[in-house]
Amino acid sequence: MRTVVADCRAAIREETLGVIARHYPTAEVFETDSLTAALRIMIDRHPVSLVVMDPGLPGMNGFQGLSALRRLFPETRCVLVSASDDPEAVAEAVRLGAHGFVRAWEVGARLPAALVSVLAGGRHLPPPTGPATPSPARLTPREMDILRLLGEGLPNKAIANRLAVSEVTVKSHLGRVFRKLGVQNRLQALRRAVEEFR
Repeated sequence: MRTVVADCRAAIREETLGVIARHYPTAEVFETDSLTAALRIMIDRHPVSLVVMDPGLPGMNGFQGLSALRRLFPETRCVLVSASDDPEAVAEAVRLGAHGFVRAWEVGARLPAALVSVLAGGRHLPPPTGPATPSPARLTPREMDILRLLGEGLPNKAIANRLAVSEVTVKSHLGRVFRKLGVQNRLQALRRAVEEFR
């Protein structure tokens, strides 16, 4: 099975590659961090059975990149790994041809099932979630802001710019978030947020 993993978030890309390696050890996998490179790989290595991609890739221009990919490679199965939890975004992705949609913080838990369904010719969509309702005693509003921006795949510098604070402040907030959630890294924090705040 020839597969392309296209994601500009290194941590998500690494976890995605790990899932594929564990469940499809004979797969021939190519990785990249841009839409242009992904399309080039798919042309050079045609046919590609599966592409697992971030809809926020440079060059995607919303879902236009997905439309182009589906138009050029209609036989390739496509799973999106997104930081968005918006039902309208999921619906639009499906309308434009995505076969699967997995939340970025649920890659380890849900991507295996998504791949099984999609490669068997079906679809895999995320289960609905309710609004986040954390206890104020656990995470402060600013810590929730940090967690939300983590979900967008932003590095510390970008988070600092978005919130108009220093990177040192962001790191301090992250440390408190990790301690409160009992985790050690970003992906674990996002998974725990889904478990506790849904």
